[in-house]
Amino acid sequence: ILKADPKQPVALHLLGVIAHQAGKNDVAVNLIMKALAIAPDYVEAHYNLGVALQEQGRLEDAVAAYHRALELKPDYAEAHNNLGVALQEQGRLEDAMASFRHALDLKPDNHVAHYNLGVALEELAHVDEAVTQYRQALTIKPDYASARNNLVLARKYQDGSKDAAARCHQALAENPYDAKTHLNMGITLWEQSKVEDAMAALCESLRIEPDSASAHYYLGLMHKTQGKHGEALACIRKSLELDSGDIYALAAEASILAQNAHSKQRYRRKNVKRVALHMNQRYHYRILRPVFDALRDRHVSLLTPHLKELVDFDPDVIIVAESHASLLRAWLPRALFVWVRHGLISKNATCFAARVSDFACMTSEASCDWYIQHGGRPRRGFWITGYVQMDPLFRNDPLPITYTSPADQKTVLYAPTWSQGLSSAPMFGERLVELIRGGRRDLSIIIKPHPVTGEHHPEWMATWRALAEADADVHLVEDPATDVMPYLKAADLLISDASSVVFQYLAVDRPIILITNPERHTSFQFDPMGIEWRWRDVGEELHDVEDLPAAVERAIDDPRLGAERRAYYTRQLFGDLTDGHAADRIVEKISELDP
Repeated sequence: ILKADPKQPVALHLLGVIAHQAGKNDVAVNLIMKALAIAPDYVEAHYNLGVALQEQGRLEDAVAAYHRALELKPDYAEAHNNLGVALQEQGRLEDAMASFRHALDLKPDNHVAHYNLGVALEELAHVDEAVTQYRQALTIKPDYASARNNLVLARKYQDGSKDAAARCHQALAENPYDAKTHLNMGITLWEQSKVEDAMAALCESLRIEPDSASAHYYLGLMHKTQGKHGEALACIRKSLELDSGDIYALAAEASILAQNAHSKQRYRRKNVKRVALHMNQRYHYRILRPVFDALRDRHVSLLTPHLKELVDFDPDVIIVAESHASLLRAWLPRALFVWVRHGLISKNATCFAARVSDFACMTSEASCDWYIQHGGRPRRGFWITGYVQMDPLFRNDPLPITYTSPADQKTVLYAPTWSQGLSSAPMFGERLVELIRGGRRDLSIIIKPHPVTGEHHPEWMATWRALAEADADVHLVEDPATDVMPYLKAADLLISDASSVVFQYLAVDRPIILITNPERHTSFQFDPMGIEWRWRDVGEELHDVEDLPAAVERAIDDPRLGAERRAYYTRQLFGDLTDGHAADRIVEKISELDP
């Protein structure tokens, strides 16, 4: 068409849309603007120009494009919705919500607009209203993964203790000798600040089941609530005798010891703050514990997964690794929130996590620039600290793992992400080991899933479990709280897809193979502007898993393969902050805050 008529606006526009879908936003913007130069009132072109500009991080221009589309077509519901997203990324939350509501007035069954309104409400710490919008989105589209994920997270920060107590009473009426129900009743009563009744319920649970690690753990928390730190520590240590790997009990023990030590020197230090580190997931322990260890001698510190403990502690500063600062802010409005991240990639979530925090810890000036460009500016500012989870790798600390490869074998680490459409796991199916090995027999294979894979894809875990059981040189890391850092250090080669481990592996400077899922465009977590997609040449990228055996052969035989690009991206991402002291820099920043 364009050969016959180079000034055909419809063809130019459609070609621009195709370019955008292929991730070529610069080309898309150029083509759509050519179409608009010929047909200035082309409504859909203004809308799609806004979409392409928004993905480039050109928010002001995107807002202008959406406004022009709406001038020409005021009832354009999709334009109202996208305008709201752009306004939200600019921090104009009230204007954003007005746009989402306008979109819903025009199209009440727009599940995306309900979800986006929920996100804006959550950012303003209106948790109950956000939950209502997420539920509405799921009523319209039950398989809407992003709404389901946000709903699950937000509900954790609603007060459901009364309903929980009613359910426990009903269960106890049916079976008064069930230890777990007494345990749940104790937890619920504690959350209602009925500590004496809570302790009675826990004691009854322990009478029925004396070796319940959970009951001993929660009884320790009750004693701690009452200021009985000796009794609390004894209960927590009994819990650890029964379950030595429980990271929540390890966190409680460390917190009690730190607070006891600090109480003895409380008059010796100035500008002492109350600093809490909140674990929203079990695997956050390995990220937050080094910061806690660096903090505990300078400030009164708490490491906990419990909202109840957090509220009772009344912290000045709260450190998080996920995007839930706005949910906690509803309970703790005076606290300052510091986000230290639990990964290095976008997945269309990271800017929100930065935006709802007061301070966001970055790895470099370039990282700050990316966040600003894409609507991820925190409320008060960026701290350039490095990435704390990688400190042990950069320091080259001893990081033993439970399995050691034989001396004559190379170790291949397969560490996929969990997200449907982005993960390589369904591309491999049961052929994972076969395709990694190819014709080689000198490979040990470690499968380290993302910590939440088991929750979302138990069928993948079952496949990997069977592969490990069938082959002595294949090892599956099943515990979601297990730190990935020792496995990155042990691996001679990393195979992944769109996981943050790709960029964490830069610290060891060894070959990387990236598997690209052809369905990535269908995932709500696909962000073409994130480094996980812009920097695919950090390793050898494969689009067909049948090509994997040859790629493994090349990487194992030439460990320096791709070293120049890895070094370039290491400089881009981390600058000179590769000394392994990110935790210390975070503590310094907290100490410098006004009392």
